[in-house]
Amino acid sequence: MAVGEKGMCSVIPRISRQAVMDSVVSSTSFWTVLMGYVHATIELSNPREPELQPIAAQALADSGALMLCIPEHLALQLKLQQESEREVTVADGRSMRVPYVGPVKVSFQDRLCFVGALVLGDTMLLGAVPMEDMDLTINPSRQRLEPDPRSPNIPHALVKGVGLGCRLRGEFLQTA
Repeated sequence: MAVGEKGMCSVIPRISRQAVMDSVVSSTSFWTVLMGYVHATIELSNPREPELQPIAAQALADSGALMLCIPEHLALQLKLQQESEREVTVADGRSMRVPYVGPVKVSFQDRLCFVGALVLGDTMLLGAVPMEDMDLTINPSRQRLEPDPRSPNIPHALVKGVGLGCRLRGEFLQTA
């Protein structure tokens, strides 16, 4: 599979000393600066508009961010409805209000999830919430986004806080 095809990632390394300092100042992790940015081709679709074709686009995988962030042109193409506004703090410390749209179906390889998205910026940002939902990891040695190797065939979810007396499919759950 060539770089840029679905499921493959490209790495854009930081080279200059000034780029390193700018990134550290803007609170990007030093590890990310040293290793480069991990990008992956992610497919987005609108589950409320099934007749619309999904859109594949490059996303920056950033475990230091929480949410899915998409540019306005993707929200418009997918006809995503604005559900509300959210106040966000960006890497340089500024706060701003941005549209929150959804739902968005996010797919990577054989994994998918449904999330809301913040509309801002000019590139897609895949944060920790959708990555965790799809059980994806950033592999720093291979510099790519991939399914968690501990659960390669189906996404795994860690569920904590299930108390005694809770039912799942009619059976009582026991907690340790």
